[in-house]
Amino acid sequence: MRHLDLFSGIGGFAYAADQVFENVEHIFCDNDPFCRAVLRKHWPESEIYEDIRAITDTDIKRCLDEYAQVNPAERDKAQSEPVIGVDLVTGGFPCQPFSHAGARRGTSDDRYLWPEMLRVIRLTKPAWVIAENVGGLVTWNEGMVLERVCADLEAEGYEVQPLVIPAAAVNAPHRRDRIWFVANTIDKRRQREFIKKIQGQPRVSKESTGGFAGWADGWSIPEPRTIGVHDGIPDRVDRTKALGNAIVPQVAMEIMETMTFGGNE
Repeated sequence: MRHLDLFSGIGGFAYAADQVFENVEHIFCDNDPFCRAVLRKHWPESEIYEDIRAITDTDIKRCLDEYAQVNPAERDKAQSEPVIGVDLVTGGFPCQPFSHAGARRGTSDDRYLWPEMLRVIRLTKPAWVIAENVGGLVTWNEGMVLERVCADLEAEGYEVQPLVIPAAAVNAPHRRDRIWFVANTIDKRRQREFIKKIQGQPRVSKESTGGFAGWADGWSIPEPRTIGVHDGIPDRVDRTKALGNAIVPQVAMEIMETMTFGGNE
């Protein structure tokens, strides 16, 4: 299975995919040097883009040509479809425009990058899309962006379900409300291709993750040296920022598990 992870951060979506699926090939994109270093450490063979705007039609075709060379059976498909063979696109597109912790400038903020994520989805046409953002997106401008994201995905041929799922839903010791957009293509052929790729793969057990029921057990809250911070996260600023922006992988894992049942099939 091929996974394109946009705004990758420290790889929460990739970690979740590796727990749920076998033989996942990841492609990352993140503009933060520290996050890219983390991604290179854990997924050294994966391609990493520094800017989502650098993922262009020409680049997609180049990647697809390389994929066809490695997988001869895909060569005809590579020639007939000018898109990379991506099964899943994920991304926690930047939350600062909607976060209650910021100025909430919304779509006027230069960090509003949903249109770029949508552009890449159009190029890659994955079977599934999972997008994530802060809970504040739900209420910004009376839900305008929430409706926009859903309408954009529906216009590209997806059935979309927005869900507010907090970290506490997987027994994390904090609430952390997030909006998750889960979209499955209505293209039956792509659905069948996806199911064929993951068919027979073992489903993850909650006990094996070590994080679902047991987070509260032994949860420690060390005192970091950062002034005014007491929440159990490392004291280096780059790590603090990366963790603060990260998704909760256990929530993504729950969503991905539902994908193994075939979506609309």
